[in-house]
Amino acid sequence: MRRMSCVLFLLLFISPIYADDKVVKEILDISVSITNQNSEVLGSGTIFFDKTTKKYVVLTCGHLFPTMRKVEELDIEDKDGIVKKIKKVVWANPKIYQSLYKNGKETQRIFYNTKMIKYSPSEEEGGIDLAVLEIMDSSFVRQSGNFIMDDNLIFPGVDVIHAGSLYGMSTAITKGYFSKLDEPYRGQPFNIAILHGRGGSSGGGVFIDIKGKNTFCGIVVRGDSAGLMMLKTPDTIRTWLKKEKIDILP
Repeated sequence: MRRMSCVLFLLLFISPIYADDKVVKEILDISVSITNQNSEVLGSGTIFFDKTTKKYVVLTCGHLFPTMRKVEELDIEDKDGIVKKIKKVVWANPKIYQSLYKNGKETQRIFYNTKMIKYSPSEEEGGIDLAVLEIMDSSFVRQSGNFIMDDNLIFPGVDVIHAGSLYGMSTAITKGYFSKLDEPYRGQPFNIAILHGRGGSSGGGVFIDIKGKNTFCGIVVRGDSAGLMMLKTPDTIRTWLKKEKIDILP
């Protein structure tokens, strides 16, 4: 009887792992690590398809890139010969990589170049803290994310999965749940989730299961070691995307 109980316990413990294999692969297929030109991990992001440009893009956080953004002052001469000074933002464009796995082990990292096309700095600088990178060579892209459109499906207690480059490693999957919605911070609303996130998680997607499909429902932007993560709300992200004319919504 004792042996049978042990076997049943092991089956109960192991079964969810196998059931989650498909879920994990689907999320890993749309998640990337974001690096600087020296391949040092800055954070994470999620792949979407922009229907306007017909190109794949990565949605992430703006606060990952302060050292890659430089404002130059240029002298421009107009048709009357008058020289005026203008300011131009110059980017050291980020790279991304996606990891390939076999039996849970990373087997390869594929690096690709990107171009910064939309950027908003952190809340401390008066921004929304979001950014969109265009993938210059999308031949590696296997699929793109599905953005949530019904926010009523998000409420405290709902299970979530986060994909992020914790501690600068390749993308890892962590599980948690929503704790509180629309918490005000620096004049903006945030959803709160109890999740395991560390340095490198910023910009990583958070997903819920809607009718068997992993659906993007927020971005990790802040957190602490106790597991309290602040997420950009879907409405905040959608509003900014529409303003910037990025069409990744269903």
